[in-house]
Amino acid sequence: MLWHEQRWTQLEKMDKDTPVLIPLGSCEQHGHHLPVYVDTIQVTAIAERAEKALGKKVLLLPTLWLGSSHHHLDFPGTVSVLPSLYSQMIKSVANCILDAGFKRLLFLNGHGGNKVPAAQALS
Repeated sequence: MLWHEQRWTQLEKMDKDTPVLIPLGSCEQHGHHLPVYVDTIQVTAIAERAEKALGKKVLLLPTLWLGSSHHHLDFPGTVSVLPSLYSQMIKSVANCILDAGFKRLLFLNGHGGNKVPAAQALS
């Protein structure tokens, strides 16, 4: 099920043990051969395949494309936030989902630079 297609009343009535899948991407350089959005494209495709396979057993949030890619800022096309801001963003997203009553969150990370700030946010 896709989070963004649900009305708030549907989310309110949904089984709160339904896992919520949150894909994490980025927008950064990947050399001359790949688009800057490749991490987001890949993690979104993986998450969408999981949602299609699991159907009503999982609730998929839209991919968070804005990542922590400060190490690539010298390359045109990279769009990033500071690691501290990224941690706050992940914590805020998690809190919104928890405040809606859902108990099972799964962050699917598609970018290495997100790993540490996301882990700090969730620890």
